[in-house]
Amino acid sequence: MRVVRLDSASESFTRVPNAVFAANLSPAMERAWIRLASLDHGEYSRSYRNIETIAETLGYNRSALFRVMKDLKEAGLLIKRDDDLHLVVPSEPISKKTLPKVAEKKEQTIADEMKAEPRRVNQVNEKEAKAVFVKTWNSFKPESYVEERSAMNPATWIAVEIQAKRLKIGRECYEDFVKAICRGLKADTWWSSKTFKVSNIFGYSAEIEDKKFQSVEKLYKQGQTKEAKSAAFAGKEADFLDWYTAKGFPVQNIEVHEVSDWNEGQEKEQAILRKSEKVDRTTARVYYADGKPVFWSGKMNQKALYYLP
Repeated sequence: MRVVRLDSASESFTRVPNAVFAANLSPAMERAWIRLASLDHGEYSRSYRNIETIAETLGYNRSALFRVMKDLKEAGLLIKRDDDLHLVVPSEPISKKTLPKVAEKKEQTIADEMKAEPRRVNQVNEKEAKAVFVKTWNSFKPESYVEERSAMNPATWIAVEIQAKRLKIGRECYEDFVKAICRGLKADTWWSSKTFKVSNIFGYSAEIEDKKFQSVEKLYKQGQTKEAKSAAFAGKEADFLDWYTAKGFPVQNIEVHEVSDWNEGQEKEQAILRKSEKVDRTTARVYYADGKPVFWSGKMNQKALYYLP
């Protein structure tokens, strides 16, 4: 598909006949005629696959270009012949009475789309979901970030719910949702250097900017990558708990032990296991030397746990 003017054109500049300015066109139609004319370079004209490609080339919103092209066609200034669009130079002013009215249509935002969607059917009540969110956020957020109060601001909670709804995440999955977001925050050099609170990430109330929706989606996806999980692992109790869970182990508690080195950690772990009549798989032990984890439950007998993320 090409755009062809029915008068001469130059590759280096766009010639606009005075008749275009004298035709009483609306500002949108006049601008569109000129922008479309700029695509005609005679024999050097590029062929465009479809209207969407033309819109992208001109920097137009697809629907906005479709609307104004319809108006140009109705005014007889744009004709489709075969697979090409031909611009016509106005021969006389267009009557104001017959001039197509260009409706100013508000672009729909993501927030508008979410408002139009039906309400979710939740399997977990709001109080329980909020408690899980706050606990998980405070446990896994970047150190510089602000802790969330248990009495969470209602407007912030609305934003969290809408963000989760858009990503098709139910309340029963909020723990994994928040962990992924926090991993994404920690893995990104820009986000991790900030001192943000929950509302800075998720938004405030139902009026959320598109860029916040896009940021949360990006952080959520990034937080599920192997690279993010590795970058977010700081060796703290919460990190180990998340790690064991991600590996499929039913660990719910982490016991911390201070040791002098790796050998002492291994000896203590073996001694605890020998004394135990029944292995408690819900509790794992982590042994720290000089503030760094040097040994942990499962390291020597579970291949998946030999190396930290």
